[in-house]
Amino acid sequence: MTPTFQFEPFPKSLYKAQTLLSGFDPTRPESYVDMLDFRIFREFQAAGGAATGDYLVAMSRALHDNGITQHLADAVAGKHIVGIMGGHSAARGDADYVAAAQLSAALTAEGYLVASGGGPGVMEAVHLGAACVDEKQLHDVLARISAKDVPPSIPANATSVVSPDGTTVDRAIAEALGKYLAPAANIRKQLGKGGGLGIPTWMYGFEPFTPFADLIAKYFQNSVREDGLLALATHGVIYMRGSAGTMQEVFQDAAQNYYHSFPIGQGQFSPMVFFGKFWTDDIPVGPVMDALFHKPSPADPKAPIPKSWAEYSKWVKFLDSVDQTVAHIKSFPGQPESRMLARVRHSRSALVRA
Repeated sequence: MTPTFQFEPFPKSLYKAQTLLSGFDPTRPESYVDMLDFRIFREFQAAGGAATGDYLVAMSRALHDNGITQHLADAVAGKHIVGIMGGHSAARGDADYVAAAQLSAALTAEGYLVASGGGPGVMEAVHLGAACVDEKQLHDVLARISAKDVPPSIPANATSVVSPDGTTVDRAIAEALGKYLAPAANIRKQLGKGGGLGIPTWMYGFEPFTPFADLIAKYFQNSVREDGLLALATHGVIYMRGSAGTMQEVFQDAAQNYYHSFPIGQGQFSPMVFFGKFWTDDIPVGPVMDALFHKPSPADPKAPIPKSWAEYSKWVKFLDSVDQTVAHIKSFPGQPESRMLARVRHSRSALVRA
């Protein structure tokens, strides 16, 4: 007997917010447990999470994720993509949230497709900004999403919303997540459109996806999602305040730039912007990055400058201005052909030749 799943192993397209929101009524936050996105997460947990031992489940997830990658490659063809990374815990209306929304709105107005991890916090702000048509609308939407009666962030105990085996749901936490999601769902409906590309994962399914995203490429395998998100951002990545997940992205992106990873041997170094004092005062990544990219020693001024350092010093910046950041991204003469798209096309060609 063929197993059935809450998800479609052969997705026909990328997700839209209304599809993943199916079953959720913003006027009834307790209906969060009925939402398709949450039902898939609960099923994911019940089957063993990322380490499932059921080969049919593992195969079906792999088929799903491959299908999402194929649709994603088609959707971003010719796009100039900029990633904006940052923490899921950023409160609606705080300085990082507002800056992320402003950056995203400005980059979208310049013709870029902004991308994020598709979750709450800074990620939500990215797509809120991309969905707004002008500064007035952005100001109004930011005021609404940060109003006093709107939950500023997801509950601190969100990770416990579903038991590890998927059998038990903490209804109080689920309702709190529904109260967090409802204002965004309502505003998204009133806007009539979303903005940007969100790439979330059911690995972190306790975090609500953001309905402000226009295109949603949701994966089961977080490793595929992380690598793909950074590989897509051929026109640069902007790093807002974050914690361990954002730090992981920083050094994964640095490795891709260092080795010119995608496509293999033909890639290019794309911009990295560390936005705000967080990256110089709280987590000073500069010295580590300097060492990684072989900063020349002042003791030997005649030594040749390594190519890695020449690229780093040109394209990696520590900035705290929206205008300066947008100007830096615009100065990069990158190609619209994404690294992920090139890789997928290569794979398709190999299959045809076989």
